[in-house]
Amino acid sequence: KDIFHLANYSVFPYGKKIEMKTMNSACSVCKHVLWFPFGIVLYLFHIIFCMAWGLSLVGLPFAFQHFRLARFSLSPSSFTISPKPFE
Repeated sequence: KDIFHLANYSVFPYGKKIEMKTMNSACSVCKHVLWFPFGIVLYLFHIIFCMAWGLSLVGLPFAFQHFRLARFSLSPSSFTISPKPFE
């Protein structure tokens, strides 16, 4: 389920906010341990793409978004994604 939230946020990133949630159950710890190797690879890809997009002025918004996705990719089950309220 968390992977689908990450994929949805990757495709439609704008207009959403990420909030940290605290979960201290044994199941949560197991999910984090199993996800960590995949998360590191995904994190490195996002950082590489962040640096690549950051080289051009046009790509700066994409670079910032990859930076946000890198933080989220390390442990997607500890974040919730909700739409931003209109201001």
